[in-house]
Amino acid sequence: MDKRVREITDQFKGSATRLIGIRPSHAIAAVDSPDQFQAVVVDDIRIGLYLKIVTANSPFAILVSTNEKSDAVEIYDGLRIYPDLTPNALSRTPLEILEALVGRFGLDLRVGDRNGRFFYDELVPFAEGQPVQLLSGAGTHAPEQFVVEARIKVIEEEEQRFVRVALAYGIDYVLYTAWLKSHGWRSP
Repeated sequence: MDKRVREITDQFKGSATRLIGIRPSHAIAAVDSPDQFQAVVVDDIRIGLYLKIVTANSPFAILVSTNEKSDAVEIYDGLRIYPDLTPNALSRTPLEILEALVGRFGLDLRVGDRNGRFFYDELVPFAEGQPVQLLSGAGTHAPEQFVVEARIKVIEEEEQRFVRVALAYGIDYVLYTAWLKSHGWRSP
């Protein structure tokens, strides 16, 4: 059994608990006994994606995202996933499920010089003279509720700057929670 401390972050409390209703105890249970686990390691950034399938009247899964440290697992975010997200949704890898969710409910973002909705394991150029705005998006078209998760760092090599992206995406919570409600989910 993993002896690292489980820490619930403010990010998790603000989005997963407050907006989606995922209890910290459920996220910890997903980390402690996942049905699937996938490590995302990019340079020194270590992310854990844990998937726990919940059998209920309407089966669903909890997808938990963590910062993996040597002495702690920081529980960073949690999402509720239903099987109709994509064909064979609950048998896909956690990263594939997350990418499908972002494909359906994601926000357009800009990381360095690139636009997209889902960034994974990328080295993105950062133009000379560009303001120090590594991540942008949504802007004036931002939904009422949204979350952006970004695990990035700046790298400078021979006077060229790059954004090293382990994982970055945004989710429109207005669209996402409407989908959850179509499955009988009720707002916390």
